[in-house]
Amino acid sequence: MERWCNNFAGAVIMPKKEFLNTLRDYGDIEPSKIVDSLATKFCTSKAATVVRILNLTGQNSQKQAYLEHYNEIISKPVPKTGGGGGSGRDMAQECLNRYGMPYVRLVFDSKNRDLITIDDMVKYLNLKTKYFEDLAQKFG
Repeated sequence: MERWCNNFAGAVIMPKKEFLNTLRDYGDIEPSKIVDSLATKFCTSKAATVVRILNLTGQNSQKQAYLEHYNEIISKPVPKTGGGGGSGRDMAQECLNRYGMPYVRLVFDSKNRDLITIDDMVKYLNLKTKYFEDLAQKFG
């Protein structure tokens, strides 16, 4: 069920025709650069972008490179910060590192357009409201 939901969400956020046209425009450049660019354009995570590429392109010469890039993305540990002394954790920066600027902007834009609530933002960003102002200043 979760796989179906992820595929459905990918199809909604990254429409097939536009996604494939954009993918073709990149030509034969390095897969990691293509993924970065597509993730920014469609406001998605790099992992979701690679999955969409693999679902839509089937067998091609770069499939193995995309699979390797995907494994690289999902195997990166979340950086640990803090640990006593110093200024402590920068929760806003951790949020940006975890979700990426495009996603965070999308959540803020959705709230500004009254499409979601503050409670939704807390859930989507996994961040307490007291850090929202700091987060907004980082991209703002």
